Amino acid sequence: MAAKFADIADDYAEQWADMEIEPGKVPVLDAIARKLIGKKAAYQKVENALGVPWFFIAVLHNRESGGNFAGVLHNGEHIIGTGRKTRLVPAGRGPFESWEEAAIDALTLKGLQRITDWSIERVCYEGERFNGWGYRNKGVPSAYLWSFSNIYKGGKYVADHVWSATARDQQAGIMPLLKRMMVLDPSIGFAKTSAPKPKPDARPVLPPPDIEPVEEAEQRPASQSKTLWMKISEFLFTGGGAGGLAVFGGLDWRVALAIVVVVAIFTWLIVRERLKKGDLAKGPILSRLIGDA
Repeated sequence: MAAKFADIADDYAEQWADMEIEPGKVPVLDAIARKLIGKKAAYQKVENALGVPWFFIAVLHNRESGGNFAGVLHNGEHIIGTGRKTRLVPAGRGPFESWEEAAIDALTLKGLQRITDWSIERVCYEGERFNGWGYRNKGVPSAYLWSFSNIYKGGKYVADHVWSATARDQQAGIMPLLKRMMVLDPSIGFAKTSAPKPKPDARPVLPPPDIEPVEEAEQRPASQSKTLWMKISEFLFTGGGAGGLAVFGGLDWRVALAIVVVVAIFTWLIVRERLKKGDLAKGPILSRLIGDA
């Protein structure tokens, strides 16, 4: 069953990042890489015709026919210039007069000329799709991609549609080979590779609690604050005492005391004035505090 690129691109990115070439395989890969790089001009002719990167064509060619230009890119059959068509999958292709003609047919058959974003993930995806989804359907990493690396775990199609879980691929996978080609030819590059997405945290994330918005109180000068004057009145006329100073919150006690003194004087003047006008009756307490008005 075919896989969608968007569904497995992150898997490819993670595998590429984790890939390590098996011990002892680097000299083998380097020898193949030098051979393919030496034929770069031939691969670039196909790249110029289709827009498929030459190095991707090269690693496919190595996988299908060991880099032999007598074998078609489809499956490695030696039919070029013979007038015969392919017999293996894909059967019935050709005949072809040149390797370049056959390569263009093989890549176009897979629609690779329509690809414009050749990232590492895309190279992996199109390489696996070119070979087929058999390994993925078996639940194992593709030997076509990862052989000669730690990503490959074994298992192999020993013939078309014939699977062996115990067989081990003896050919270089296209990704370890490509990695060594990048070392030997720094001109090889890709579209930006996406970093693997972090795995989701298993712990549920609780939504923040609903909090009623607090309206910011209108800022008023202390002289216009009804709350302040009410608290001062409570302090003056309900017993107050040392605890009364708490109404001023974080004010220094000296500032609070000064406010109380000023308010007391102001209150005394108001009361005295109202007594003069006869608005207030002078009781015994006021008489002792104010005297004759």
